[in-house]
Amino acid sequence: MKKMILFTLALLCAARCAGAAADPALYRVTGEGGGVCYVFGTIHVGTENDAEALEKVFAALDGCDALLTEVEVARLTGINIAFLAQASRLLLPPWDSMSARLGEETVRAVADATGLPKAALDRYAPAWAMSYLEVVSASEAGLGSEWGTDQLLYAHARKTGIANEGLEEVSAQMDAMLSFTDAYVLEAVRAWLDDPAAMRQEIEGLHTLWMNGDQEALEAYVRAIAEDDGDGAEESYELMYVKRNLAFARRCADEILSGRTVMTAVGCAHLYGDDGILRLLEGMGFAVERVR
Repeated sequence: MKKMILFTLALLCAARCAGAAADPALYRVTGEGGGVCYVFGTIHVGTENDAEALEKVFAALDGCDALLTEVEVARLTGINIAFLAQASRLLLPPWDSMSARLGEETVRAVADATGLPKAALDRYAPAWAMSYLEVVSASEAGLGSEWGTDQLLYAHARKTGIANEGLEEVSAQMDAMLSFTDAYVLEAVRAWLDDPAAMRQEIEGLHTLWMNGDQEALEAYVRAIAEDDGDGAEESYELMYVKRNLAFARRCADEILSGRTVMTAVGCAHLYGDDGILRLLEGMGFAVERVR
C-alpha cells in the first residue's frame, strides 16, 4: 500500500542518505554490434544545483549520437498541439466527473490543497489529482520540473547539437496514468491529504537517493512498489513499469546492435528490480557496468 511504500522510503533515507556523496548512477551497456548505450536514471524534478552533479553524465553525452528520453523533451515545452491532443485523453466525458469517482469531499479537499478550481478538477480522470498533488509536494520541497534531469540533459544536448529522440508517445504515459483504479488513486490522495509532510518527505527522499546513486536503496524502493498489494496496484505496475521497461530495453538493444552510441535517460525507477531495464539488458546478453 502507499503508506507502506512511504515507510520503506523513510527507513531507507534514515539509514543510507546521511552524509553520502553526490554520485548519480550512470551505466554503460555494450555487446555485439559495437554500439554503446549509456543508461541514466532521471528524476523529473530537481534544483538548479543538480547540474553540478552531472559532470560525468554530460561528458558521456558529449560522445553520443543521440539522447533518448521517455518522450521528446521539446514536445513538453511550450504549446504543442499533438501533446495537448494526447493529454486530452485524461478528460472525462460530460456525464462523468472526478467527484463521482472519488467523492465530493475528497475533490473539494484536493482543490483547497492545490488552488485549482473544483470545477476544473472535475473535468479530469482521478489520476490527475494524484499527479498534481505530487507537483505540489515537489514545489513545497523546493524541487521544480524546470530543473528535472531530463530538462538539464536536453538543454546540454541542444547546446552541443546532439539530437533528442523519444522512446514513446505521450499517449503511452497517459494510458499508464489511466490504468490506476479509482480505489488506488483514492488511497494515494487520502494519504497525501492526511499527511502532506510525509508526501513531501517522500519526494525529498527520492531526490536524495537519486543524487547519491544508491542502487541498493533504489532497488528496495522499486521492490516495495512491485509488491504493493493495493487495489489495482499489480495491473498498474504491469503497465507503468513492466511493459514500458521492456520496450525501453529493446530500444537500447537495437541501438547497440546498430553500432550507434546513445544515452537512454528515463525515470530512475525504470532501471532497477527484476523487471528493470538493467536486469533485462543483462538477460539479453549485454554487459552492464556502472560508470565511476
